[in-house]
Amino acid sequence: MVPHPNAIWLSYEGVPTALIKPVFRAACALRFLKPSIEDVIKRTRTTLDPQITARRAKMAAKAEQAKNAEENFLSRLRDAGHRFQDEGQQKQRIQAAIDEGVPLSCRLTPDVLFDTPTMIFGHKCHWAEYKNTFGFKSSPYVHSKNKTQFQRYVTQLGRGIVVYKLGYECGLITLPDLQICREAEALACMELHKQDEPTC
Repeated sequence: MVPHPNAIWLSYEGVPTALIKPVFRAACALRFLKPSIEDVIKRTRTTLDPQITARRAKMAAKAEQAKNAEENFLSRLRDAGHRFQDEGQQKQRIQAAIDEGVPLSCRLTPDVLFDTPTMIFGHKCHWAEYKNTFGFKSSPYVHSKNKTQFQRYVTQLGRGIVVYKLGYECGLITLPDLQICREAEALACMELHKQDEPTC
């Protein structure tokens, strides 16, 4: 269909990143003060719809909460004497290898990559992935994405463990060489037995 020459065509091309970034940064900076939407709008002088601003603020708070929970988990592993590279350290190592022209067979970066295989619940684990959630099977996109991620880790890194902060639904993921547990039990096991000790 050919548009009439006088027709007005409206199209939505998205919200420019330049408008989103200041709102996200402000929400992160104010997160401990529990800002209202009005606070964020006032601070950033944004022209974004208040509902968009509220969504970005909630996303920033949720991301910060997940980051803090993961950092706490890693800190407790270190305090228990476990030696490993966290995701940031692995990325630095990979980037250094790339910069030096060293070929890499694996560029995966789980949350924890143990320096040596670590016994957890009677299994030697090479890596651990932390999820600040409850593992639901009924979330098809997230579940499928996680299963693919874990399968890649097992294939390239060997046996590992996935730790869900709040627990998980029975039969969530059944992959060979993959252990799944709740954070409380994982930490109890790993704090009870240091890396060089037998098992829990």
